[in-house]
Amino acid sequence: MSKHKIPEGLRHALSLWHDLFSASPQSPPGQNGHATPQAALRIAEELVNVAHLDTIYADLYLQRARDILRSELSEDEYAGLLRLQTEAANLPNRIRNAISVGAWAEVRTLAARLSTLNQTLSDTQDVRTATQNICEFGLDLVDPFSLGLSELAGALDTELPAMRDRAIALLAWLREANPDWGELYAARRAALAGLNFAAPARGSQEPAAPSEQAEQALASGDLERLESLASRLSSEVGSPSPGTPQSSHATSLPDLTYSFSPETVARAARLGLAPLHVESVRTRVKELYRHAWRPTLPEEGGAAQGAVRVPVRFAPHTPAALRERLELYLDRPFVNSGGARDLPYLAEEDFLVETFDEPTPGSPPAHSALLDALGLSTRYGLSRDRLARALFVRGNEIVRDMGLDPRAFRLVCIPSDLHVRIGHKQGWGTQPFWTHLDGWMVLPRHKFLALAGGDVRFGGIYDLVGVGAHYDSDHIFARLAVVLRRRMAAW
Repeated sequence: MSKHKIPEGLRHALSLWHDLFSASPQSPPGQNGHATPQAALRIAEELVNVAHLDTIYADLYLQRARDILRSELSEDEYAGLLRLQTEAANLPNRIRNAISVGAWAEVRTLAARLSTLNQTLSDTQDVRTATQNICEFGLDLVDPFSLGLSELAGALDTELPAMRDRAIALLAWLREANPDWGELYAARRAALAGLNFAAPARGSQEPAAPSEQAEQALASGDLERLESLASRLSSEVGSPSPGTPQSSHATSLPDLTYSFSPETVARAARLGLAPLHVESVRTRVKELYRHAWRPTLPEEGGAAQGAVRVPVRFAPHTPAALRERLELYLDRPFVNSGGARDLPYLAEEDFLVETFDEPTPGSPPAHSALLDALGLSTRYGLSRDRLARALFVRGNEIVRDMGLDPRAFRLVCIPSDLHVRIGHKQGWGTQPFWTHLDGWMVLPRHKFLALAGGDVRFGGIYDLVGVGAHYDSDHIFARLAVVLRRRMAAW
């Protein structure tokens, strides 16, 4: 076989395949079942489909699809198919060159080779497509059912009930076709079935937008109506809009307490993770939740109309970086690594976290067995794309090795609210480095910026910024945590 250089796009696909399929299987309790090749492909395809809908568990669905496809196409076989695909793409030009010089014997040989390649690629189209769908699945997810995020997920509010029903149907089918994972499918199906959607009454006329009503009242000089309208709207800020799932933040969110077993604590310690507990502070800041970003605020440029201001008074000594951080939550949406709406949880919580001291510039970076388990040689200069991929490929296996259930726990970059809450006591935010924080800041046109913060030059522990997914400066490092997966769910 003639050797050709693999184009960059295919080289990237091969690299993703190597990462995904060289890791050991990620199955939760239960044995992997056996299915015919066509049945296995169908299961893998439907797992990818449900991952787009139930994003909080997308990592588990995709890893299950990966495990199933492993038996249908090995890494070496996939690499060979990529090379054949490249060769087939190059052969027409070689044939044209041979025709131009009248090299008919070569034309006949190359044409026969192209025919053979096309047949091989046609025969493997289904498994290659299924594999590509896993390798190219975006890790910058948006949960369509999170309050206010449906449009960012590419869905209309009116489409949400049908999307929920489709997810429920897919999970019901998967439970029958892949019973070894039936417990997870049933649990997620029940959770989705509990989603309710508010809808405007039929036959009612669509009311004018609040801003339009206010303008009309002002123009007519009806200041009493304007005052009444403003009073009512100020108490409704942050309420669910028609067509969005019913949800609440602040006081109704459950606490995230958990008692780690001595064995889990010992295993976590070997990886450089320590258990920590924080008390709830939600009641102290619950007034701010109702001012958080709503779908009506952002414009094409990504900011709200006019200047954004935190609508509460702060003590004179409040750091400027904290004010700026809160303004970001007013101005734009945030999502966590599971795709759900991300607002500071601030609950009572137990978690495992890397507690190493922030190094000073020039000092050797902190290393741990956790990095080795993730296949990473350093915690500095990692892009979010590379770090998120490593967490996706090996994170759940690491969680399982600590004696925890990946269906209940997840290994992530430290969440931003936990970084601030424990950072004061740990002495973080005192060095000129950014720390990778879980989640993304979403800009118009579906542009995602990875969250980072804690650089002393820009506000210390309160510093919060968005960086590109491929930003890999030596001034950013990873600090990881194991958190309860339900902290990532918005419904």
